[in-house]
Amino acid sequence: MGKGTTALCSRYTEDTFSPVHTYTSGVEFYLKRVRLTQERSVTLQLWDVGGTSLSGGMLNNYLYGAHIALFVYDVSNYTSFESLEAWLEAVGEATRHQSRPLRRVLLANKSDLEHIRAVRVEKHKSFAADNDLMSFLVSAQSGENVAQMFQHLAAITLGQRLTRADVEQVSTVVRAQIAKPRPETALPRPPTASKVRIKSEVCCLQ
Repeated sequence: MGKGTTALCSRYTEDTFSPVHTYTSGVEFYLKRVRLTQERSVTLQLWDVGGTSLSGGMLNNYLYGAHIALFVYDVSNYTSFESLEAWLEAVGEATRHQSRPLRRVLLANKSDLEHIRAVRVEKHKSFAADNDLMSFLVSAQSGENVAQMFQHLAAITLGQRLTRADVEQVSTVVRAQIAKPRPETALPRPPTASKVRIKSEVCCLQ
């Protein structure tokens, strides 16, 4: 619940990413069958709950029977981080009568946007500790740590110990995109007396 949940669900279940942002109305469902270990496969069901559910009366129905609640925010958007307090309160109220305790997890999405980070890592860790939350830094765009995070949470929920080989089977290769600067934002060329033209490129992780 929060900023980037749909992108995270799509990245994990379909290994796709769309730069076009869509807002979830109500709830959307995703399924992913994965090999948790060499001997065990599991099916994960993800419920992407939209922001409008915060003020609606359906949140308790969405959370009924859930094992884990993921609280997602955008590291480049401080407002999304501030909204976590309201979500924590709403989820706590909606699940207070459930017999099984709900595991709560804090996800810092868009961790690849370090150059425009608005929420410091120390702030993230402090918030997680103060609210007794597990926490991860992930990127739906690059895929960094997404599969590993879901694998880790599934293993904890099922009481399954993962070997090094189990973890390595879901490791993601993060690719850097090479972007040429636009003419209006191109880096200025240093003054030179020669007629040799200097060509510049900027390497960005997005």
